[in-house]
Amino acid sequence: MKTRSLFLLVLAVLVVTGSAPAWAKKGHSHYRPGYGEVVKVLPRGHHRVHHHHDTYFYLNGIFYSPFDSFYRVVYPPVGLVVSTLPYGYVDVRFGNRVYARYNDIYYEPIPRGYRVVKAPPSAPPPPQPDVTAVPASALGTVTVTVEVLNVRSGPSRLQPVSDHVAAGDRLYVLGQAPEWYYVRLPDGGFGWVWRQFVRGEVTAPR
Repeated sequence: MKTRSLFLLVLAVLVVTGSAPAWAKKGHSHYRPGYGEVVKVLPRGHHRVHHHHDTYFYLNGIFYSPFDSFYRVVYPPVGLVVSTLPYGYVDVRFGNRVYARYNDIYYEPIPRGYRVVKAPPSAPPPPQPDVTAVPASALGTVTVTVEVLNVRSGPSRLQPVSDHVAAGDRLYVLGQAPEWYYVRLPDGGFGWVWRQFVRGEVTAPR
């Protein structure tokens, strides 16, 4: 109890003096990218973690996976182990077991850290993404100019078609490669479209 009181006192002093960490300042809004979003540069302070033969990058409860020359926010595979839990996690109990939960990811403690586990059967389903919200990482918007446009799983016509969009559909551009845009689709999905069949303003990735 004394330790907690001392911590709160020190934190209050830091807030007043302006030296507190960002998460402790009133009104601070910490951006958390959504699953499927693409970034060009990994955030400072990330950690490299491995699961079987795959490599992921982890920071504050967000996992990134290499995606061409970018990095995509992904849901971590079950069994992946991290050394620390993200700030802001909550303990939840299902039956006789207690899990740590953050960003709809569940962890269980093990001797060498915390292991990602499947959501317990009685856990509430994760919230559906708001497909009307503009992604914070969007580079711009484009509109489909042909009757039907193939959406592919990679930036090449040799990649398989994963979806289709129609003339007039508005797409948010999250990444780009020569002649291609990586976009969020109207239904919340993601994929690559050929630039010559869309029109709009797109800025270069930061």
